[in-house]
Amino acid sequence: MSTALQCSSCNELLPDGVPAGLCPSCVAGLLTDALQRHAPPKRWKWPRRFGEYELLEKFGMGGMGIVYKARQRQHDRVVALKMIRRDQIGGEHEIQRFRSEAEAVARLDHPHIIPLYEVGEHCGRHFFSMLLIESGSLMTHQPRLSKDQRKSAQILATVARAVHYAHQHGILHRDLKPANILLDAEDQPYVSDFGLAKNLDDQFSMTQTGAVLGTPSYMAPEQAAGKHGKGSPAADVYSLGAILYELLTGQPPFAAETPLATLKQLQEQEPRPPCSINRKVHRDLETICLKCLQKDPQSRYPTAEALARDLESFLREEPIDARPISHFTGLFKWARRRPVVAGTIAMAAVLLVAVTIASLSLAIGNANARDRAEEKVRDQKVLGPNVPPVVVLMDARAENAVYDPDIFKNHGTNADVLTHVLDGMGLKLLPEPLSFGWHNEKRILDLHPDLVLIHRSGHFHEMNGDLENGGFNWENPKHGIQPEEHWQRLYDIADDKLIAFIGLIGTECLHTKFVVYSRGTDIHWQDSDWRKEWVDKVSERFPRLHKDRIRTMLIEEGKIGKTFRDPLNADEIRTLVQELLHLDKKSP
Repeated sequence: MSTALQCSSCNELLPDGVPAGLCPSCVAGLLTDALQRHAPPKRWKWPRRFGEYELLEKFGMGGMGIVYKARQRQHDRVVALKMIRRDQIGGEHEIQRFRSEAEAVARLDHPHIIPLYEVGEHCGRHFFSMLLIESGSLMTHQPRLSKDQRKSAQILATVARAVHYAHQHGILHRDLKPANILLDAEDQPYVSDFGLAKNLDDQFSMTQTGAVLGTPSYMAPEQAAGKHGKGSPAADVYSLGAILYELLTGQPPFAAETPLATLKQLQEQEPRPPCSINRKVHRDLETICLKCLQKDPQSRYPTAEALARDLESFLREEPIDARPISHFTGLFKWARRRPVVAGTIAMAAVLLVAVTIASLSLAIGNANARDRAEEKVRDQKVLGPNVPPVVVLMDARAENAVYDPDIFKNHGTNADVLTHVLDGMGLKLLPEPLSFGWHNEKRILDLHPDLVLIHRSGHFHEMNGDLENGGFNWENPKHGIQPEEHWQRLYDIADDKLIAFIGLIGTECLHTKFVVYSRGTDIHWQDSDWRKEWVDKVSERFPRLHKDRIRTMLIEEGKIGKTFRDPLNADEIRTLVQELLHLDKKSP
């Protein structure tokens, strides 16, 4: 019987000296197959045809999908084309998730949510096309935005309103993060990637109970625990707070070396106050941010719209609704998470009661002072806005101050004309005549008006008229003083009195707005850029009075003349009042 060994694959006799196993031919064949299987894939040549699209380049990739920059040939436009990655194809779960994202986006029509163009399937590949934003995401622009807190707040307020719109239409995003907020060239944000979105109307969920969805650094604690249930907008509010936190500090609220460690931090720790990382963070923004990041969903903003309103109040330099977390509340939360350590410290604290009494008294005094300050702000807020809106009309009775000779003959003022022009708009109109020695600021403060319409040159005309009656003569001025010089000195004094009045009312009545009008007695007023600089000067002098609360108007020469009776000027003043008081545009 032959003792020669055979190849275990082809049964050929093995050469002498070769150990049992495969013959050289079979070994070579296996090596060739292995090299072919593991060879690097061939590079695509761009552009590539995909149905009615030309794929121009790979634009981005996620856990399930891949996005291409593509040209839609039918409409000759460049779009973003998203499809399931090849290594994810085959599972009904992945296909259903992809369809769910397309359905979610298709239900939403909002200027700050990426719009959907087409949903389809080509050669077994499911896809949808949408608006292409090439200028990056919040993640790309975070280093720049972290230096501009107002811009960051403005962007997030816009995003919050878009998210609230999605909630109103039954859609939770569940994966809000900087990478999913796209910015165009003008810093306008767009919410994208609804791949984990949930329909609040669904009676069942494709997500298994206990599954963790989202990105650990931006997900809510209840998401991290897999407690999805029916779902709640509070989870998206938390994510918006985490995005704001990163814009303010340059880092997310929780970020460890591994996702599991990040989830552990999220469950067991409180986020560091943003001011402890970046001392330049505004206290109101820190308060807004930390309210969003509360562990208890009930302690967060009830809606994304409420978050947007507080951010917009901050931008207008008005009081926000959120209140800072007290030291006691923070200590209570810490103790609840670490009961053993807290008990040990409490026992030691008993021995130090005598020492802490003085510190406690000081803390109570500081808390009372803070409460009084907050109460004053709340009282200011309660006083306005008024229903119906209170509008004070301030103008002078001097002949040169009245734009319409017919009105002056009847002893009227521009305020009388405005009363007629604004009649029927649902306003409480209160004329306030100006005079040389006018000092009725307290009366205006007591009214807490929503809007003040005031003649920029009103004080000047009253002062000038009084001086002329008292002996100043333009034809024979006093020695050494020319009429032009006197005019400018007088106008500067009157203008400073006007600015001081606006600053007083604007800083005490935080919701009051102003329209300052003139036909151009001071020729500079005819220059819109100069008027803008004038408003900036007022705002710089009174920081609590934001420039958005002041509008200026030049009374133009119309068919009737430079008067509010002319339709040109009447329409403009009505439009300004409607915009500032947020009135419905109805015909008076």
